[in-house]
Amino acid sequence: MISQTNIKLTKQVNTKMLIRTAIMVSLLFVTTQILIPIPTTPIPINLALITVLLSGCILGPLWGTTSIVVYILLGLIGLPIYSNFGSGIGHLLGATGGFLFAYIPAALIASLGSNQIRNNKNITPIDIILLVLILILSLIVTYAIGTIFFVYITNTSISTALSLTVFPFLLGDLFKLALTSLLAFRLKSIL
Repeated sequence: MISQTNIKLTKQVNTKMLIRTAIMVSLLFVTTQILIPIPTTPIPINLALITVLLSGCILGPLWGTTSIVVYILLGLIGLPIYSNFGSGIGHLLGATGGFLFAYIPAALIASLGSNQIRNNKNITPIDIILLVLILILSLIVTYAIGTIFFVYITNTSISTALSLTVFPFLLGDLFKLALTSLLAFRLKSIL
């Protein structure tokens, strides 16, 4: 038999996770709008990857992935939340739309590190290395899905797509992974 205490606790946990999920969706909107142009590619740098990976790390597989799906759906129904305040199916099916879709598995993979973050009171160098490796896997999946989508939509070669969608961003994205791992461990104690 389920007690009143268990029901109340479950509602509190779900409310807390819904609020955290909404915060991550909002943060994803904000970090997507921070654009830094690169002269060698028409695609600017943005900080969305940090939020995507933090969503997985902090919220776990269900809520982290849900935050990305909610973000994509909000843009799909017309809210101007994609980069440059874009929205709609045209943005999703544009040349860089594959990266938006790739955020879903990226958050899910990043969530593999969430148990490492949430269950450890004493963080060891092994925990940090494990999280960084998980985040690198998330980045590889993001690049793979985004680049394949780019090749399909733009009808360009893989080498051209890589020179436009991966190589100019690689160093910055590795820095974002390092920042994400530090933030994930720091935010663990707050959230």
